[in-house]
Formats: sequence, structure tokens, C-alpha cells
Amino acid sequence: MQTTDQPLSGKVAIVTGAGRGIGKAIARAYARAGAAVCCAARTEADLHETVQAIVAAGGQGLAVPTDVTHLAAVHKMVQVTVETFGGLDILVINAGVQGERRQQLKAHFADECPNVRFPRVLSMAVDPSNHNVVWAGAEVDGVRRSLDGGETWETTGAAVTPGKIGLQLNDPDIHGVAVSSASPTTVLVCTPREIFASTDLGESWQPLGVRQHFPLPYCRSIAVKADNPNVLFVANGDGAAGETGTVQRSTDRGKSWETLPLPVVPNTPIWTFATHSADPSLMLTCSHYGQVFVSDNAGDSWRKVRREFSEIRALAWVPN
Repeated sequence: MQTTDQPLSGKVAIVTGAGRGIGKAIARAYARAGAAVCCAARTEADLHETVQAIVAAGGQGLAVPTDVTHLAAVHKMVQVTVETFGGLDILVINAGVQGERRQQLKAHFADECPNVRFPRVLSMAVDPSNHNVVWAGAEVDGVRRSLDGGETWETTGAAVTPGKIGLQLNDPDIHGVAVSSASPTTVLVCTPREIFASTDLGESWQPLGVRQHFPLPYCRSIAVKADNPNVLFVANGDGAAGETGTVQRSTDRGKSWETLPLPVVPNTPIWTFATHSADPSLMLTCSHYGQVFVSDNAGDSWRKVRREFSEIRALAWVPN
């Protein structure tokens, strides 16, 4: 019988990538909610740590080492889960591949966080002038910095466990990260109400004061024009669950801003951008709920794609 304390009582879940990070946090949370959880990942030792934590808290957990790049291993994962727990109700795909195998990096995030409960990495950026410098922004667990190509990571600014550097970055709710390679190289971080900039690798941060310039209060994403690092774009709206939005552009790296003309009033906040160095003037943006806009001249004018979609979280375009 389900209860308000354990709404998933009697359910069976598989969580891939459950050995570390977000996958581990999801597996433990599902177990606390009453589900029997099959924890799957490639590293057996990490899986056993997750299951031990689940069992110690009074839950049901099962470790099934699985490489999701192998179909037979995936079939076995499902078979063992059904044989052990008597069924399968929930599947969380937290591990994935595209071509070559991927390695989970050793960036630590909290098991839980305010507002969205589980931290989630919404944005990553590689410094175009130094590929060893990598940035990751999490909602709601702050910014992580790597200076060695992802081998080690450090928190800068506010987080569930705050960093020892970059204390001026006082909001851990990170929606976007971008790097401008114009001298001095500047990393830009988008939070719901402000854009922060750092020219010293996150040791310190300065707010750009966008609330004085933007017509709407909510910032969702930030992008840098591929062939001109002084040109920035910000996805703007009236709130996370808002009803309208704008595209903001700066041609002087955030000192001044303009609202770009869209062909219709967006039905929800503008959410994200897609750019590519193959054609820096070709840009895509979208509203949170389904409207897609295309510009062939870096935002000077836009056209709306006729087809509308449901909720959109990300965009990308690739050259032919």
C-alpha cells in the first residue's frame, strides 16, 4: 500500500549510472520513496556503495554491473531485476553513450539540493583558448571548475557545500555557462536573476547588473557568438513558469544590451540557444513550450518555425 511518506511503495525501478553523482542520488531517493531499486553502472565497487546506503536506510537495493553499450548486458539487467523483485515499473536512463564509451568525471555534487531536490548539470563549457579549463554549472549546486581537462574539480562560489574561492557568486542556481575568449578571457555564468563574470578563472566574480537593462527579470541561458567573443546572447523571460520572453544581445561583452525583435510574442520564457562555428550567424532559439525561432544574421532578424513542439529543454544544429 502506498503512503504519502513512500509514494513508490510496491514499485520496482532501474536506475542506470547509479554508482555516482546524480544517478546515485536518484537511486537513494527512489528507495526512500519505497521503490525496490536495481542500481546499474559499470563500476561494481561504486554500485555496492550505493546499495549499501540504500539497505542501511531500510530500503531494497540490488547491484547489477552493466555496460549499457552492450545490448546483452542490458537484457540481463532487466531480467535479473524482474527475477529479483517480480516486475519493473520505472526506468531511469542516467547513463548513455554516443559512439565511443564515455567516462564519468570525478566532479562531486550534493546528493540533494534546494528547489529541484537533485542537482542537475545544465551547462558545460570548455575554454576555447585553453582546453584544459572546463566549467560545469548545476541547478541548484553551483559552478565546478577543472584546470586539468576534467581530472580534478573545484567548486567556485555558492553551492550546497560552498567553494573556498569566488564567494561573490552568491547564487548556486546555475542555468548557463559560457566562455568569451576576448582578452581577458571571461567565463560568464547565468543565474535566474543575474549574469556573473570572472576574468581570473573563477577566483572572483562580478555581477553585470542585467536587471537594470533587461525588460524581464528571469535569465535562463547564455551564449557567445562563435566568431566574435564580444557578442553575447541571453535567454530572458518573466519567470521559470512564465508566459513570455525576449532575446537579449550585447555587442560589448555585457556592458550594454538590446532586445532583439521576434516575429511573435513568445508563449513562455526564451529557454536556450543553438550555435555552431561552421556558420556563426545561423542561430536557433526557442521558448520553453515549443516555439522555435531561426536567425540567419546573428539575431538581427528572426523567423518562427511553423511547427511547434511540446516542452523544449535543449537545441543543437550540426553542419551537413
